Amino acid sequence: MPDRIDEPHVVIPEWMTAQQVEAISALYRRCPNGSPNQAHFFTRVHPILAGGGAVGLTVDGVFYGIEPNGYMHT
Repeated sequence: MPDRIDEPHVVIPEWMTAQQVEAISALYRRCPNGSPNQAHFFTRVHPILAGGGAVGLTVDGVFYGIEPNGYMHT
């Protein structure tokens, strides 16, 4: 489902892969976790230090690690 036209633009950091973006978007669609829009949800993602390019975020009290290939694990 496309974002509403009045929603803010999602800013994708250069350190995030396209596969990670898709995985995070899917996670947002399943559980927005109180974020008013997808742009806000993406601001909560951060790189994992010494994670080999993995990123992470916490949703409903569960930490998700997302590998560069898009694989998600908790």
